[in-house]
Amino acid sequence: MHAGQVYCAFDRKENLKERKLDPDADLLWSLDFKSHPMCSVIVQRDGPDLYVVDEIRLGTSSSPVRSFAVGMGDTGRRRFGSMATRAGSCRTTNARTDHELIRKHFRGDWRFEMLVERSNPAVRDRINLVNSRLCSADGERRLFVAPKCRGLIEDFEQVTYKADSAAIDKDRNPERTHLSDALGYLLWQEYRAAGRAGERSERLF
Repeated sequence: MHAGQVYCAFDRKENLKERKLDPDADLLWSLDFKSHPMCSVIVQRDGPDLYVVDEIRLGTSSSPVRSFAVGMGDTGRRRFGSMATRAGSCRTTNARTDHELIRKHFRGDWRFEMLVERSNPAVRDRINLVNSRLCSADGERRLFVAPKCRGLIEDFEQVTYKADSAAIDKDRNPERTHLSDALGYLLWQEYRAAGRAGERSERLF
C-alpha cells in the first residue's frame, strides 16, 4: 500500500467478492465522461450491499461523447442486453454533458431511468462516502468488487494524494481515478446524506 492512499479502506481480502448477475435485479450504471479513457461501472444491489459486477473502458475518438454513447450502448447490450430489459431499470448517473445523446443510444430495447446531477459532489465528501462503504468506522463492509474489475481495483490501490496536499494526484497515471470517480458518483446518488439538521436548509455531512 502506498503512502497517502486515497481509498485507504479497501482490502483485497475483504472487498473482492464474486457474485453472479441477478436477472431480476436492476443494473445501476454510472458513467464518467473523460477524454481518455471514458469509463463506467455496473453495479447491482443485494439488500444493503452493493456489488460492482463489471467495468467498461473505452478509448477516444474525434467525438468523445458520441463514441462513448455508441460504445457503451453496444457493449452494454452485448454483456447485459436481455437481462437489463427484464431488470427494468438501467440507471445512469453523472451524465451531465450531452445526456440526451446517451439517452438516444440506450432507448429502445432497454427500459431505464437516467439520473443527472446538476453538479459533482465535493471530492472529499465523495471519497469519504466510498471509504465508508468499503469499511465503516465500526468495521462493516457494504461495497464489494468482482475480481475481474482490475481497473477499479488498481484505482483503489494506486490512487494517492499529492505530497503534502489533500488534492488527488491525477497526473501520475492518466489511466487512474476515472473508474473510482464513476463509482463515487453512483454512491453519492444512492447514499448521500439527506434531510435537514437544525434550522439550516442545506445538507449537513
